[in-house]
Amino acid sequence: MSKTLGLKIEGLQADKGISLSELSTLTGMSRQTLYRVKKSKRPHMVTIHRLAKAFKVPASYFFD
Repeated sequence: MSKTLGLKIEGLQADKGISLSELSTLTGMSRQTLYRVKKSKRPHMVTIHRLAKAFKVPASYFFD
């Protein structure tokens, strides 16, 4: 995850037009949790899978 997870999430949000509030609903995670995830260097795999499902991308997208 050399391109930070936060940049990848923000890029997907922009590409797909998904706000942080919408992402919160799609993932079942609070906005505060998503903010922390964006700053994280080692997120849980469950988090990665929730994000992948919300963005409709493979979980491998979040890895280099």
